[in-house]
Amino acid sequence: MRCVTIIRGQSAVALLRDPTFIADWAQLCDRCPWSTSYQSPAFAGTWYRVYEGYEPLLVTSRKDSGALSGLMCLAVARSGSEPVFAGATQSEYQTWISDPETGDEFALAAALAVRAAFPSSTLEFRYLPPSVPLQWLTDPRIRSGALLTEKRRPLLRFAEMSADSLQKTNNKKRLKGLKKLGELEFTRLRSPEQLEAILDQVVLFHDLRQLAMHGLEPFAGDPMKKWFHLELMREAGLLHVTALKAGDQLAAAQINLCDRKQVHLNLMTYNPMLARHSPGKFHIHMLSQMLVEEGFEDLDLTPGGDPYKERFANTHDAAYVLRLYPTRTARLRGLLRDRMEQGARKALGILRVHPARAKAAWEAVKEARSKPFARLPISRIRRALGFARVTDCYTIEVTPNRKADEATIAVGKDAMEDLMKYRPGPGEISRKRFLLAAMNRLEEGQRAFTTVEGGRLLHVGWLMERPTEAFAARTCPGVSIPPNHALIVSLISLCPQREAAMRSACLTSMLGELGRAKGVSQALIVVSPGDRRLRSLLEEMSFRRIDLFKQENV
Repeated sequence: MRCVTIIRGQSAVALLRDPTFIADWAQLCDRCPWSTSYQSPAFAGTWYRVYEGYEPLLVTSRKDSGALSGLMCLAVARSGSEPVFAGATQSEYQTWISDPETGDEFALAAALAVRAAFPSSTLEFRYLPPSVPLQWLTDPRIRSGALLTEKRRPLLRFAEMSADSLQKTNNKKRLKGLKKLGELEFTRLRSPEQLEAILDQVVLFHDLRQLAMHGLEPFAGDPMKKWFHLELMREAGLLHVTALKAGDQLAAAQINLCDRKQVHLNLMTYNPMLARHSPGKFHIHMLSQMLVEEGFEDLDLTPGGDPYKERFANTHDAAYVLRLYPTRTARLRGLLRDRMEQGARKALGILRVHPARAKAAWEAVKEARSKPFARLPISRIRRALGFARVTDCYTIEVTPNRKADEATIAVGKDAMEDLMKYRPGPGEISRKRFLLAAMNRLEEGQRAFTTVEGGRLLHVGWLMERPTEAFAARTCPGVSIPPNHALIVSLISLCPQREAAMRSACLTSMLGELGRAKGVSQALIVVSPGDRRLRSLLEEMSFRRIDLFKQENV
């Protein structure tokens, strides 16, 4: 093998447009046992073309004959200085490719060349695939700065799948509930046009969940991401896109990558309003059956430790995170961070708490500590001290096929895009906490009624059409909710100056919607004593005060 060469800037751009180089690259991928689709010209080449904000940086080696024998596809943001692998965070596996016999030799030479070009940077490989050669890490020139961490990789191997779990009683019950929404349709999408038809909904579901759980908006924060996925769809045989619909509603979708006899889980999402029917779970079961028929051998659920992946996995192997630090001290700091993270994840695993929810809870504690008297729970204190009941119940009869009054304020119904327009004002909870609470409400079956003006959420009301006993006990303890009563859970105004008008519009919209619901005869709302304006509004709208408190709580 000749010495490696770093090619960057316009020279790299020109090389990426050279058909001969692209053909050599594709052939090298085929010869390399540990290559994945993420190193292919179809994926990495498309990323270079779409993300012009990155400067390509190619580390290559060639045989004496001139044939390409090694390639590491890197890039440097034009606004930064740290090298990253092509695909950046969208590349699930990050590695070099080479002829099998020069795997260690090329990796070492490439790593040393990158270190020489970027002496103060850390190069991270997240994740290295299982069969990658690692002997080169024992070389003294690289060993002092190398930190290799093994990661458990969950797999769903089709040959080892148990009998169809869709026939289990609980699954059949949930599937029946999903079918009540409309005929189920599970299809593979094969063209950019088909993907584009559902992509806005996929983006909405995905960003809502990621923002609520992690404080990130992958698509909204990256204007090129949608285009990138549509361009990947033009590459024959690369993406495996499937959608599950219930009637006209998109219930779940996945955008995955095909790789020889394996499919890599890439992006999966589901409609949070249908969460009680477990559409994401059924999607994976149906996808597995489809992949078996198409000749695939397993579904790579990818590393990361997410609990839902472990529920589907029936075997495991090992992937790796490799960081090449510039100094021994930097490596030690990285090692300490990893140990602390592993300890925290292990403790959360024992407690069966998702890391993202633990993080959200800690952020809520810090937020509360920063303003300890902002929301003092007076009602709870009064109840604990034995004072009289501090809430009242109001109800109104629901008129079938009721026509809502013509409203001067537009109210959105179940508009998740409206919820994402929440922007906290002084003294209000963070956007992440708000959306996490909103997502939890949607997943348990609550419906959102929203008002947006000027691109900002100004009011949201929450309605539970058929509250269960457990839901009622948690939401309004001490209240006995009769059958066929819908529960107006809350009316949250973020614009105090127009609170009355927005509450009125929201209630009117809710009652109009309940008039079209089957089996709902009354709407119920529980009001705290301090909210005199809401009491006044309810009385103006012909709500009547009734006593629904259980005797032991009076």
